[in-house]
Amino acid sequence: MHSWLSDSYNSSTSLISIERYKTIRDHIRRKYDDWASFVLPLGRLSEYSALRKLLVTKYKIHETSFDRRQAAPRFVIRPQSAFCYEGQSCKFYCRVIGVATPVVTWYHNNQELKQSVKFMKRYAGDDYYFIINRVKLDDRGEYIIRAENHYGSREEVIFLNVHPMSKQVPVYKPETHTVRKREPSPRPLWQEESDAAPVFTFALRPRVMQTRDTCKLLCCLSGKPVPTVKWYKNGRELSRYEYSMTHTDGVVTMEIIDTKVGDSGEYKCVAINPLGKAETSSVVIVEDRRNQTEVPQAEAKKPAVKKPEPKPLPSATKSLGPPDARSRQSTRELLPLQSDSLMHPPKFTKELKDVIASDGEPLQLNCHVSGDPLPQIVWTKNGKKVTSSDVIDIKYKSGIASLRINELFPEDSGTYVCTAKNSMGETATQCKLDVKKGAGSGRAGDKKGALVKAPVINKHTESGYYKDGSEVIIKCNITCPDPFNVIWLHDNREIKNTPDFEYVNDGDAYSLHIPEIFPEDAGTYTCEAFNKGGESFSSCTITVLSQGEQKDQPTFAKFPASLSVLDGAKSVFTCETYDAPSKLEWYKDGEPINESSNRYRFVKKDNKYTFTIAKCTFEDIGQYQVRAVTRQGDALASFSVNVSA
Repeated sequence: MHSWLSDSYNSSTSLISIERYKTIRDHIRRKYDDWASFVLPLGRLSEYSALRKLLVTKYKIHETSFDRRQAAPRFVIRPQSAFCYEGQSCKFYCRVIGVATPVVTWYHNNQELKQSVKFMKRYAGDDYYFIINRVKLDDRGEYIIRAENHYGSREEVIFLNVHPMSKQVPVYKPETHTVRKREPSPRPLWQEESDAAPVFTFALRPRVMQTRDTCKLLCCLSGKPVPTVKWYKNGRELSRYEYSMTHTDGVVTMEIIDTKVGDSGEYKCVAINPLGKAETSSVVIVEDRRNQTEVPQAEAKKPAVKKPEPKPLPSATKSLGPPDARSRQSTRELLPLQSDSLMHPPKFTKELKDVIASDGEPLQLNCHVSGDPLPQIVWTKNGKKVTSSDVIDIKYKSGIASLRINELFPEDSGTYVCTAKNSMGETATQCKLDVKKGAGSGRAGDKKGALVKAPVINKHTESGYYKDGSEVIIKCNITCPDPFNVIWLHDNREIKNTPDFEYVNDGDAYSLHIPEIFPEDAGTYTCEAFNKGGESFSSCTITVLSQGEQKDQPTFAKFPASLSVLDGAKSVFTCETYDAPSKLEWYKDGEPINESSNRYRFVKKDNKYTFTIAKCTFEDIGQYQVRAVTRQGDALASFSVNVSA
């Protein structure tokens, strides 16, 4: 055995002669005639040879290094601490990058939070989200976000602060609502416009221009048959060859291109048809861009040329100045003064008057206003601006401002003000509207000798379990000979009629259609029917289960049902649970029921619980709840009691 293969070589101090290596090397090279043509293989030997120093450009040997810590995950957007109220949902967000895709986990109290209905984890690319649904006080504290891959890991710490809600359960107090529903204003059918004299709905406006600018005069015109339009300047009719004129769809325009000082003057638009004539006018002032003091002197040297005075139209008004006043100075001095005489602030020729009307009647307020420029009209009620809607229709045409309400309600009473405003001034007229309750209201309760009957719920809503994302329809049957309104409430908050929560009515059947239910939609649902004679309501509990989730204990195998009974009748409510709860309590309008009272009777048999009201009175009307308590949590079931005479 060679000494290198044994432990004895450690004590050897003799050197091996290099000649032995050279002998073996030369022996190997002699075996190959073309030894020099072979390229040396680059392996580990190159790290210890002179190749990197002597033949760097030929073999291009490079060194590199890699730090595993740089490949560990990094938080480029750190999660932020949050604050929320008990029962709300809280959402955290962070962005993590790494050479290898990291695994992000969330910890609270040294326990990893797994994916569930309460704790939801979401990610999109490098963005990671963590959602806590229905936050409790126990969720308050420090959370650790850990991002890890096989190169390393990093952690971030955040804090969630939870503010407790009031422990007092809000008392159910049904709101009083207006008995009648407002009907939207009927849309008028299209009718062929009758013949009418011309009317300028938008008048000409004064203009001040600079030379070589473009001036466009515009006004709006209505009338049938279509009026003939003519333009005049200082009383002289203008030709289409002088200026560009248009009349399309009731819009009349005249354009002055490359304006000159000589274009200053009063321009008038006259509209004529067989039924009458209308006109509007404005003043145009064109100023020279150059020094205004030099031009009058230059013009003064020119001989005065008397121009023929144009023949005015029989109905034309007197022009603002002499037709030969063509200088810039005369235009400045005369035209502005004359334009002031044409324009005037708004004035009501017919003002509003106080009105006393009956409930349910239609109302129309009219007032006549004049002004130049054409004033803008604004209506207010008790100091608040009123605009057109499905209830109120506001119009302003041909100098008549009107406000119409198809059906009056008592809340429509108040002070109505019509304000007209233009650049010259502002004025207003007002009136008081007093809506009296009378025979005109159209309600049965207002008719003498007639009594309005309250709606009665014959079939109440039913509680139940529904899977997340499923379709839910909550139904009940309501009968009443008199008109009544129906609204739906979720946890005592009114539900608006939207595609997500759709009100459906088919005869006596009233239902709430939820096309797709979500976990936050769980809770107490109440159907409330009311009119002037009274109200009835039905409550139920909807529980939403996530896909594949088992019912949390305790849950109700049978829910208590709402009832409608007569005064003095007996009411029995029964519920049943899957497992025996540690505690079961009954509530009325948020307050615990006194179990020692002689009016109530409570019976327990196995997992079946019965609550009995021996003799119902009107004081028993309200919303009830049964609460089952176990170590896993609480479960609530809601129902209601209606008592009628």
